[in-house]
Amino acid sequence: MREDAEFWLDHVLEVHTGLPGFAAPGAVPRPCFDPDRTTLRQRYAIKAAELRAAHHQVSAGTVERKRLAWLREGVWGLVDKRSLRTTTAHGRVE
Repeated sequence: MREDAEFWLDHVLEVHTGLPGFAAPGAVPRPCFDPDRTTLRQRYAIKAAELRAAHHQVSAGTVERKRLAWLREGVWGLVDKRSLRTTTAHGRVE
């Protein structure tokens, strides 16, 4: 869980601010992620294409959902909560 959240945090920060979380002080955004030159939609698409090239099955919509979850919930929004769900002895039957 932690690794996934850390992975997404760097990518979401780059889409949101233009700089990944590990950027050095004084760093400038890559032109394709510069908020002054590109729209959010463009940055979503570019990030998704970049991640697909690195063999991650990600769409622009996934990148958008991750960014919006991060804005709402912080890093907790980047955690895949499926493993946290619990089931009762009877499953989901009423």
